[in-house]
Amino acid sequence: MKILDLDDYEITSLKSLEPSPFNDETEEVSLWGNLIENPAEITTILMKLPKLKALWLNGNPVAKNCSNFNVIGDHFDKLEIFNSQLTCKAGEWAMIKYAKDKDVK
Repeated sequence: MKILDLDDYEITSLKSLEPSPFNDETEEVSLWGNLIENPAEITTILMKLPKLKALWLNGNPVAKNCSNFNVIGDHFDKLEIFNSQLTCKAGEWAMIKYAKDKDVK
């Protein structure tokens, strides 16, 4: 499992991340608090991650300025958490993730 925490790096474009930190083992990507605006770039680059289960884009301009932002998560086959919300694909993995994050026992 690979977790990428790229929060608050003032990233404006996923294309600017060279060499790309994403690979086939990536399960979680947090891009919280960056400057990403292009929804097409998100789907084009991140949809290639076959194991992606969680994606956080909270605090990016794309979350406010894209009129159909919420449907981005629908394009990912295995995405269980999108912007701190459970998707319709959420299962045991997502529930355990939230329990750990909240220190629920």
